[in-house]
Amino acid sequence: DGGGQRAAVLDLASGSWTLVPGGELRGYEAMAWSPSGHWLYFTSRRLNAWRLGSPDAVRLPIDTDGTVMSIAPAG
Repeated sequence: DGGGQRAAVLDLASGSWTLVPGGELRGYEAMAWSPSGHWLYFTSRRLNAWRLGSPDAVRLPIDTDGTVMSIAPAG
């Protein structure tokens, strides 16, 4: 994508792929699927959530005085 790196989701059955909206990869980034498999959580200068087929990712609010959420990709 213009020389940059972008996150994409690949459908193994059909071979089609979809770019993740807002999924530009810069610096330290983390990605993880929700336990349901319906949401992809990722960081890209902020914390985002995206559901396959949605036109945009949703920016998740971060409250530094609130509960801490950890994204830990399986590996």
